[in-house]
Amino acid sequence: MSEFDAREISVVIDGETIARLDSVGYDQSKDHELDKGIDEDGDTWIIGRGEYTGTVAVKATSESIPVLEELFQNNESFTLTVSYADGEPRDTSQFTNAKLDDFGPASDYEQSDMPMYEGSWESARVRHN
Repeated sequence: MSEFDAREISVVIDGETIARLDSVGYDQSKDHELDKGIDEDGDTWIIGRGEYTGTVAVKATSESIPVLEELFQNNESFTLTVSYADGEPRDTSQFTNAKLDDFGPASDYEQSDMPMYEGSWESARVRHN
């Protein structure tokens, strides 16, 4: 799992920069095969669960929480772009056809000095630049 310092990167979801990002990480080891198939009509490729998984955490004061909650509640697909700090081997990683598997207050929300909202996501494709 690759973890990145939120002070040195930015994360954009469908064109909106995530405010008060705490952390983002992703696993690029393809643990399982991507499910592909043809729908019942026989004319549309269906791409199943994604090969790339990751996490995102934002501070409880983030203005982006409603956007992330809506994506999760409505099971909407989105594009997640990570822009790296100078000196990193890549400029950006763009995950497409991503979906949030869960999103909400962190398990230690009440006891934490800085409460967080966190979620996990998966994506079918990634492009590194």
